[in-house]
Amino acid sequence: MMKKQWLTAILCAISILSACKKKDDGGNPCGSYSGVVPPNTYIFWIDHDFSCGSITVEVKDASGKIVGPYQAVISYTSPTPPQCNNVNYGRFATFDLYMGKTYTYKATCSGKTWTGTITVPCEQSQCKNIQLQ
Repeated sequence: MMKKQWLTAILCAISILSACKKKDDGGNPCGSYSGVVPPNTYIFWIDHDFSCGSITVEVKDASGKIVGPYQAVISYTSPTPPQCNNVNYGRFATFDLYMGKTYTYKATCSGKTWTGTITVPCEQSQCKNIQLQ
C-alpha cells in the first residue's frame, strides 16, 4: 500500500511540474537573467557645435513610450567619444536601454533633426556612444 501512495505522489508531482510554464520575459530575445534584465547605457554626443542651440534627445521604445533619460540634453562637445562615467552622464544625453529591445530616437535643435533606430545587443551592462553628425 505504501508503494502505491508513493507512486501516486510522484505521478502527481510530475503532472504538476509539467504544467508549469517558463515565466514570460516580455519577448526579449536575450532572455532574462533570473528575472532581471540589466540595462546598457547609451550616450548621445557631438564633436562640434552645430550652432543651433541646445540639442534635446528623445528615445521611444517599440510601443512608442518615451524612455526616461538620465539626461536628455547634450550640453558639451567632445573631440572623441565620451567615456562612461557620472561626470559625462550629466554633459551628454544619456539613456539606460535594455538588451534585446529596439528603440527609436529623435534629437532636435533649432532647424536641425537627427533620427535613428537602436537595437540593443544581448550584452550586459555595456556603454555605447551614438554620435550625432
